[in-house]
Amino acid sequence: MADINERKTPEEIKARIVNALNDRPLNAQDISKAINSNWSTVKSYIFELIEEKKIKEIIATDKISYYQKITETYYN
Repeated sequence: MADINERKTPEEIKARIVNALNDRPLNAQDISKAINSNWSTVKSYIFELIEEKKIKEIIATDKISYYQKITETYYN
């Protein structure tokens, strides 16, 4: 497990977010716990990854959103 004070580059954080979504959709808090990173940092990179079309928001309510990795399939 990563050290809590470990500094990660933006590219490392984004790669870890995408990898955390390999098995199933997660919300920002679950992603934050999975990659051992601050929730607000994760949330800002989630928006970047959505713009880069690497992940997408699949379920959203007033209080919570779930995100899924975009795979390279025609039917996705």
